[in-house]
Amino acid sequence: MLTGVETTKMQKIAYPEVRNQTYDTRYNISGFALKDICIVDDDVFYLDVGRRALTPHYKVRAFKSGTHLLKALKHFIPDLILLDIVMPEMDGFETILHLKGNERTRHIPVIFLSSNIDEQSEQKAMTLGATDYLHKPYSSHMLRKYLQLFQRVPGVCVPGGRFSWHTL
Repeated sequence: MLTGVETTKMQKIAYPEVRNQTYDTRYNISGFALKDICIVDDDVFYLDVGRRALTPHYKVRAFKSGTHLLKALKHFIPDLILLDIVMPEMDGFETILHLKGNERTRHIPVIFLSSNIDEQSEQKAMTLGATDYLHKPYSSHMLRKYLQLFQRVPGVCVPGGRFSWHTL
């Protein structure tokens, strides 16, 4: 448990009213917690890193392609998708097009985790509806910390898993 005083500088400035309140770091200001996260990557190494980093805190489902993810989403809806770009069968860009084009899945936040470090890939991801874009390689610790911070920004994760930067 952290108090508002122990949180990041951004929260101290933007949310002085929470300084003396105690809250669980798994939740953002709205009280929504990520519980079910999908990792989509054709590289077994990154699937393993993500799974080991997140399993103690979240239910993690790993998929080796966007095609496998889309088939599985007929049976459940995750709170977040971590998506690679370069994959066989269906790349991350095509996968997010399917996700955002479907009424049932368009609200799911998608964070790209990619070794593509060019600005064009980042812009394309954001234009297609990505929530964020992180570069590989990443460590288990940094991925966990990022998701903790991600949840604490109001409007990023709200009840029902709906995402909107407009509330920031």
